[in-house]
Parts: sequence; C-alpha cells; structure tokens
Amino acid sequence: MACRKDGKGRVLRKGEGYRKGDGRYSYVYIDPLGKKRTIYAKSLVKLREREEQLQKDQLDGLDVYVAGKADVNFLFDRYISTKTELRSTTYSNYLYT
Repeated sequence: MACRKDGKGRVLRKGEGYRKGDGRYSYVYIDPLGKKRTIYAKSLVKLREREEQLQKDQLDGLDVYVAGKADVNFLFDRYISTKTELRSTTYSNYLYT
C-alpha cells in the first residue's frame, strides 16, 4: 500500500492532509457527538502535537467541556457514577439534593 506524502516528502498519517493553497496541514476526526471536525496547523510538528492533545482530551472526556455543552445535570451524573461505595441513604440524599 502506497503512503501519502506532502509536498516536502513527509509521510502523512491517517486523517492528515496538506493544503497547497495556504500551506497548512489539517487533521480530520470524528468528535464524540458524531460530527466531523478539522484542526489546522502551519507545521506538521505542531499538528501532531495538537493531535496528541486532542486524543488525551477525548480519553479524559474533556471534549464536551471544550464545546461548552456541559450542564449541571451532566456534571452531576458523571460525578455520581464515580461514587461506587455509597450507602443507599447517602445515594438517595444526593439524588434528592
């Protein structure tokens, strides 16, 4: 299988691209909500740094916070799901509050 390269001979990974018009590199990915998103950078090194940071954020579940779509109910549900060893009365009081 042939590998894709940019104009300078650098090998591009899956999802990466090079725009000849403005000389920027792009990375296309699917966010957790199912939308196709693109990030851009002037150099391939910067783009790959941003890709790594994006993947770390997605693994941590931070993409919803960045998009500004997190509400109090979402945060509470996420918090309460981490509390596994609560007594039933404590759990019901948390839900009531």
